[in-house]
Amino acid sequence: MPTMEQKYNEFFSALKKELSKIYENGWTYEDFMKFSRADKFDKRIAKLIKKLYQDNKGIITEDLSDAYLKSAEDEYQHMEELGVALSVGLIAALPVKETVVAPMGGVPWTDRLNKNKGDLAYNISTQTRAGLQAELSYKQAVEALKNINDKDYKKNVNMAEIEAGRVKSYGQTDVLDVANKKVALEKTWRTMKDERVRRFSKGDPADHVKMEGVTISYEQDFKTPIGSYGKWPRQMKGPNSFLDNAGCRCIATVSIKE
Repeated sequence: MPTMEQKYNEFFSALKKELSKIYENGWTYEDFMKFSRADKFDKRIAKLIKKLYQDNKGIITEDLSDAYLKSAEDEYQHMEELGVALSVGLIAALPVKETVVAPMGGVPWTDRLNKNKGDLAYNISTQTRAGLQAELSYKQAVEALKNINDKDYKKNVNMAEIEAGRVKSYGQTDVLDVANKKVALEKTWRTMKDERVRRFSKGDPADHVKMEGVTISYEQDFKTPIGSYGKWPRQMKGPNSFLDNAGCRCIATVSIKE
């Protein structure tokens, strides 16, 4: 399956072709705004963006599904290594589709994707007009639109990475929920133990350094310094839970309770 990067490159090539028509005709800003030219340009760009975002949604959905299943399969194998016998059909019965579309922080990623789509259309339309008003050369206009294109790509990649962390965590806990009914488990919060780990002393709004090594029974909730609570890192709930979940790289390890 093609990547988002490939799809954005295809989109930008098509966008440049549309932009080149304006410059090949030698239109000024005033010319561009005549005879519905600007509106027609916007509609053609909207069609390109619609296709790009259909592809984005498909790619992200498949990537998240794969991430969830890989995480679940790894945890299933881990439980087998610990001697916990689980049903052969467990992985096939897991709620992949439901988990992939579940909201994080109250907002489904598909809603954020739709917002990004609207923002991209607005930014391209606005920049094209501004470029003509400023009498930018074609090269300068292309560079300005390339910047918009690249920012949109990075925004969606970042969102997909955050969501991948979320679904991976649920891939683990969906398996562990079953395992914990067969044998008593305990879990330990682990950070990456590097300078990027958020902490109050750096002015971060959340502190996960304080969570390193916290060990509790599997059925209990972790509680963070800002009051969030949840079964697993990246699954925190509560009024400020987004501060704990977004960008979190923490994991948890599981062992059989002695």
